Amino acid sequence: MAGNDRKVKVAARRLFLAAAILFFISGSMFAGPAVRLGVEGAFTSQSIFEQSSAEFNGALFAEFSRNYLCPWHLGAGVRVNSFTVDDLGYLLAAPEVKAIYLKSFSPRFGLIGDIGAGYFISNVAEIDDGFYARFAAGFVYMPLPVFNIRFTVSSMPVKTPTDESFMNFGAGIGVTYLFGFPDSDRDWIADDIDTCRKTPRGAKVDAKGCALDSDGDGVFDGLDKCPDTPYEAFVNSTGCPTDSDNDGVFNGVDKCDDTPENIKVDSYGCPKD
Repeated sequence: MAGNDRKVKVAARRLFLAAAILFFISGSMFAGPAVRLGVEGAFTSQSIFEQSSAEFNGALFAEFSRNYLCPWHLGAGVRVNSFTVDDLGYLLAAPEVKAIYLKSFSPRFGLIGDIGAGYFISNVAEIDDGFYARFAAGFVYMPLPVFNIRFTVSSMPVKTPTDESFMNFGAGIGVTYLFGFPDSDRDWIADDIDTCRKTPRGAKVDAKGCALDSDGDGVFDGLDKCPDTPYEAFVNSTGCPTDSDNDGVFNGVDKCDDTPENIKVDSYGCPKD
């Protein structure tokens, strides 16, 4: 009887691993070019046999979506769960698949929820292998379109030494990086909404991807080392005003640009009499 149980567990484990591999392949083939890679971790306190201890739950995962704007993602990865019982530490690993919904309500913030399933694989006699379900919800901070930080509250399931499943809730944090973001000029404005696709690298841009020039000197903000140049003053390639006669009045504003040295000048750069 024990041998049959073991065969069933091995078959279930292999079946789930095959499903996870198939999930990865189908995601890469049909989900499109938007692929996110990420890590996450969560902590909680638990009580087993009237003993309190800390539990850590972490994962390395990939997410696939049709494009970078699609709020629905398909995810798959490997989850680990670490906890203690009677001062003994346990570590379980599990392949996991999940569905994620990430909805932005501003360029920097959004909400996230996910639900998934996995199969914990144990290498200790006191803890059995087993399937589990998991869900999480929280909010997302996106400092860049390709990078997000997720703050979530999630369930943290494992199998106890008494072979009774239990579920904790923990708070955690995760980060992901998006591959496949369409941004040919690297200004963090996607090509499908970028109206100025040849912006120089490093220039600050508006919401449509066009370079800003706050002082109107022809050198874009972000590349301009003197961003408060007076109007009409001539500037060099770094955006700083020039003064060929060194009289303190910039070229372009200076109406007498060949004033001899040590001569006092007026606001137009011309010698005083």
